[in-house]
Amino acid sequence: MRWERLCPLLNRWIPPRRILHPYPDARFAATHPR
Repeated sequence: MRWERLCPLLNRWIPPRRILHPYPDARFAATHPR
């Protein structure tokens, strides 16, 4: 199957990505310093 046909199917079945934080580790390190 080609990507041209596969992408619309994937977009239909995969929920849209929610960007929570680009670097969760950096935020964790900022709130929990060692």
